[in-house]
Amino acid sequence: MELELSRVDYALVGITLQNAMKILPTKKAKEQQKVVIGDQDGVVQLFSANKKDEIIVHFKTVPSNRITSVQLGGSIGSVPDKIFIANENQIIGYNRKGKVFLSFDTNLTEPIKSLFVVGNDLIVCGNHVYTHYKECKESGSYLCGDTIVDCNAL
Repeated sequence: MELELSRVDYALVGITLQNAMKILPTKKAKEQQKVVIGDQDGVVQLFSANKKDEIIVHFKTVPSNRITSVQLGGSIGSVPDKIFIANENQIIGYNRKGKVFLSFDTNLTEPIKSLFVVGNDLIVCGNHVYTHYKECKESGSYLCGDTIVDCNAL
């Protein structure tokens, strides 16, 4: 028995880093899932596929600094439908329609490597610095002697 495989391109994006693609949760069971992806060219795209496997681009941003992390968030107890991206030392938040609702500079000395969002809390990590923001105000930080690989919160 021999399988014949073929390639199907649904969307073309630039080179991506770890944690740069997420699937947005759906509100209804039969609703199409949407994929958000950020690449090293600084472009954020939100797209989905219809029943005919045609790609529908919901929004696409213009190129900017490279995107190092994409995370989903929202208020606690609700569907995480807000998109947060980290590029260089800045965090930008988009809603499902592509409108910017949050943009702030973290003033970190090193670029953001990983990001985690829980309610109004943002956890931001570089290679050696962990910083916690509560409602966009710094509430604590830690300088680590070793390299920070990723961050997560429970």
